[in-house]
Amino acid sequence: MLGRRRELLKDPVDELKLLLREDHRERMLLTNIKRTLRCSSRRARPTRP
Repeated sequence: MLGRRRELLKDPVDELKLLLREDHRERMLLTNIKRTLRCSSRRARPTRP
């Protein structure tokens, strides 16, 4: 997960919550990057007169 190294939490429930939060954050980041690329590629196309 983004190359972070940390010790596992003692409570498995807390560890799961943290992992799910990190997964969600990474999915949102990927979605935003894809959206940005799609938008920038649309703007780069020349418009017809």
